[in-house]
Parts: sequence; C-alpha cells; structure tokens
Amino acid sequence: MKYLYSFLVVFFIQISFAQDITFRIAFEPNSKVRHQVDDLLTNYNAQTTYSFAFTEERLQEMEKQAIKISGNAESIHNIRNTFDIQIHNLTYEEEIELLRQLQNFPSVRYCEKVNQKIIPPPYDIAPETPDYTDSQIYIYENPGVNMEYAWNLGYTGQNIKVKNVELGFNSSHEEFNDSPHIRFAEDYTPVSYEDYWEHGTGTFGVIAGHNGEYGVTGLAHDIEEAVLFSEYTYEYGYNRVQAISLAIQNSAPGEIIIYELQTGGAGWTEDDPKYVTAEYEYSVWDLTKAATDTGIVIVAAAGNGNQNLDAPQYDNYMQRGHSGAIIVGAGSPDLQHSRAYFSTYGSRVDLQGWGWNVLSTGYGDFAKIGNDMNQAYTMFSGTSSATPIVASCAAVLQSYYYDHTGEYLTGMQIADILKDSGIPQSPGDDGNIGPLPNMEAAMAIALSNENTPIQKRFRIYPNPFENQIYIETVSSSKPAEMRLFDISGKLIDQRHFTEKTELNTAHLSAGIYFMEIISQNKTETFKLVKSN
Repeated sequence: MKYLYSFLVVFFIQISFAQDITFRIAFEPNSKVRHQVDDLLTNYNAQTTYSFAFTEERLQEMEKQAIKISGNAESIHNIRNTFDIQIHNLTYEEEIELLRQLQNFPSVRYCEKVNQKIIPPPYDIAPETPDYTDSQIYIYENPGVNMEYAWNLGYTGQNIKVKNVELGFNSSHEEFNDSPHIRFAEDYTPVSYEDYWEHGTGTFGVIAGHNGEYGVTGLAHDIEEAVLFSEYTYEYGYNRVQAISLAIQNSAPGEIIIYELQTGGAGWTEDDPKYVTAEYEYSVWDLTKAATDTGIVIVAAAGNGNQNLDAPQYDNYMQRGHSGAIIVGAGSPDLQHSRAYFSTYGSRVDLQGWGWNVLSTGYGDFAKIGNDMNQAYTMFSGTSSATPIVASCAAVLQSYYYDHTGEYLTGMQIADILKDSGIPQSPGDDGNIGPLPNMEAAMAIALSNENTPIQKRFRIYPNPFENQIYIETVSSSKPAEMRLFDISGKLIDQRHFTEKTELNTAHLSAGIYFMEIISQNKTETFKLVKSN
C-alpha cells in the first residue's frame, strides 16, 4: 500500500499542473534564423497565429505614416513580427524551461506568457436627475484643471475622436443613450461583465457626459466620437492586445486612445499584484510605440500598485525607451496635488489627475435615481479617474490646436505643453506623478513659437534615407530655401521650393548629412542619415 499511495500522489500532482499555455513571441525584423524556433516548437505541436488585429493594408498605411511623422517605420516592423504560440498540456516545469529557451534565441526580441485571467481595471430617464455639474469641482480652477476656461472660449472637444480600451460600459445610461457617437466598436460583441462595465461608464462620464440640465457634464462633451474597444468579446475571448490593436487599426493621426488598464508589476503575485501601467507588458509597449509613431495619441493609467518605476526591478522596462504614451498618475483633489498612496509613480509618469472625489456616471454609490442603474452616479477614483481627466485635457487642447493650425499635435507634444503649463505636484512629495493640467495656461502657450514643433513647419522623410528624400511644408505655403551639406560642411544641393520638393540621393555615400531650411528669416537644421 505504501508504494501504491506514493504512485497515486505523484500522478495527481502531474495532472494538476498540466495546462494549456499561450506565449507571445516577437522576432527581430528580417531575422534569418527563425527556423531554430520553428524546429523547437515542432516538438510541442504548437499552433502559431499573428498576435494582433491589423490588416496588411493598415500596416502598410501605418508604415508610411510612421516614416512621415517619426522618420522611420521600425515600430511597425516590430508589430508585424509578433505571434501567439498555443501549446497544450504543459507542466509548470516544462513551461518555464520552454520560455527560457525561446527567450535565448538571438532571433527573438522578447517572449512572454499571455495572461489568461481578467485583470481588474485601475479603480480603488424619469424620475428627474438633479444637475450635478457644480459638484464636479475638477472642471473649475485650481484645484481643478480649469476646463471651464476652454468651454468659455467655445472649445469642448470638437473634431476629436476618442477610443477607450477596457472591458465595457453601460451604453443605456441616461448620459449616453441619446448619443449614438458614444458606443461600442462595431462588429464585436462584448461579454457582459457588470461590475467592470460600471468602470467604463465612469470613464465615459468624465469625458463625454451629456451637457444638459441633469447629471454630469463631460470635460470634452462635444468630441466627435467615444468608442469602447472591449478586452473581452465573444469573438476573441479575453484578449487585451486584440482590443488595443483593433483600436489602433481604427484610429488616425491626432485621435486619442485611452488605456483604462493596468497589469501586474515586477514580482507580482495574485495576493500582491503590484499594479503598473499596461505597457509594462512588452507587447502592449510595442503596440503603443507603433501607434504614437504614426501620430495617434495614447493616454494610459499608471496603475494602482504603488510601484516605483525607477526602481531596479523595472530597469528592463525603462531601458526600452519612451513609448510616446502619456502616463497618468493619481493625485489628491486639493491644492497640494500630492501623490495618492496607491498610485504607481516615477520619472516615466507624465501628469496627474484627481485620484478620488471625481463625480461621474455609474456604480450608484453617490446617487441612484429611482433605484435605476441607468441613472446611477459615483465618486470615481484611482488612476482610473485620473486618466480620463488628463485624456479630456488632451482632447480639448488638440481641438484648440487643430482649429488654429489645421494640424494635430503628437502625444509627446501634448504632454510637454501640459507639463510645462501645469500646476506642480506638492514640493517634496514622495514619488513623481507630474503636474495637474491647467487648461488656461496650456492654451496660452500651445501656439507660441517655442511650442510650435519644427515638424509642424516641415516634414522631411524618410530618415534614415536611401535613394530619395521628400520635403513638405506643413503649416504654411511660404517660399523656402533648402541646403544640404555633408559632414565636412561641403554644400551638396541647394534649391528653392514653396510647398514640397524631393531630392534624388542615390549618388550619395552612406553617412551623416545636415539640411538647412530657411523660411521667413528663420533657419531650421536637420540631421539626416543615409543608410546605404
């Protein structure tokens, strides 16, 4: 009986740990040695599929946009080469060993296990609903963001489209039910998850609540659309990167995507998830970089894990570089603007919004008129309430800038303007979460010369270049003069143009060049690289 008992125990342990696993693997673009990975996976009868939702047509379009806006399309090449690998019946030990082997191949940029469990979002009609606008203190001057100033000038988010990635929202709420532009993404059926859907309801209330005589008023209530891309659908199951890639697939330069998301941080456990910003996952970072390189604005929650992103355990994340996203921490709803104890923080966090006392739609803890969830209101909190406040400021600032220039700011330009003009975090406060936006000050500097980005006057692409360079004037049609020099200062080419011109550079040697463009008595200098 002793031997039989031991055999049964071992057999039980082996069966209990066998499970289906999905890895996400990103290859180096143009890698010639992927067959090594393929040979290894053959032993596991693995099924491989493309990780994201992009069509080939959209990827080609994004490559062109990235070259124009960012000078190269490397980030698009990265998302082209990312795949999900599904393997059945792996033990924990086999999973760890296979992950180690995959990560060590020189052709692999990264390999990570795909989370199969839902990650919570980052949140700590008659009878007549009262008008709660006066209770939305965050609308007004310090300690609020002074969005009222923008409203008084007529800027309420016009001509700007916003996407939100999370689980869902209550589209039947009285603040949205008569607004067809506030909706779920078409062609995908979200799985109803009532507790988490109220979270999305709160998000949309902050941004797009109806501007009427009842309930709340959204900070950017006249945005052209607010569309939710659900992480959990009948078509794809629970799949965060699919939702993000679908949002990017359906966005254009200048539009805004919000990540009301967080993920487990370094050394996380189920009991202590150490929540950080969603782009800590490498696949989300890649998608974010591809989006921002094409001019899409990403605004993302920092997460509610009280994590220091400058700590050594986050070195690998920080060393990837800047994704271009605006990362939002949670601060106090008072004149101190101190970091909320739960907010993740660090030099990578750009701006703060209120981390509690944010009156919005959903839940019903503040009011539930007639005991009806479609007339429910809440005091929203967490980096979840902070993020839509900052996203709304980005949308209204973008609307203002577009109205005056016919062009869009990038996310990093919006972040710089909001940071330069914002209300500082409390001096000596522990853990950087950045300033709170101040819309009056932001709008005052948005159109000043020092904040009008060079690339809004001229587009020079591609960079690095090979056989051709294209130059376009963007913000005016004034005459300009172009001069191209090699690294020794020798003049290579010189010409006058008005709107655009192109240079044949096939005869130039590989190396570094400098271009001067002179227009309206101002000279701008650009460093260019010929790759071969």
